[in-house]
Amino acid sequence: MKTPPQPLSASPLQIEKHEFLDIEVHASDSKDAHPSLQLEINRRFCQLDTTPLRWQVELTVSFGAESDGKPSVYSGLLRVTGHFLVHEKYPKQKIKPQPPQAAEQATKK
Repeated sequence: MKTPPQPLSASPLQIEKHEFLDIEVHASDSKDAHPSLQLEINRRFCQLDTTPLRWQVELTVSFGAESDGKPSVYSGLLRVTGHFLVHEKYPKQKIKPQPPQAAEQATKK
């Protein structure tokens, strides 16, 4: 028996705007280029203005050669920013204030 799909709940986030800041893709001209890519993902976020419900998020994804030194077929990066509004009924204790300098997190895959 199949479990019926659960209805989607509304997100407490509403996107106000987004913008692609950088898009770069470079193809290798090396005959020895390897198809695998290493990804590096950086996220920065901060509250906007004095309103604790408005946030800015910036996502940067860099991709390129693995650490083994072999060139990759492609390399480049994508950087996008977005402004979000947290729903006014979202529990305030779940919103953690951030300094304007922005919190940063990095992940390598």
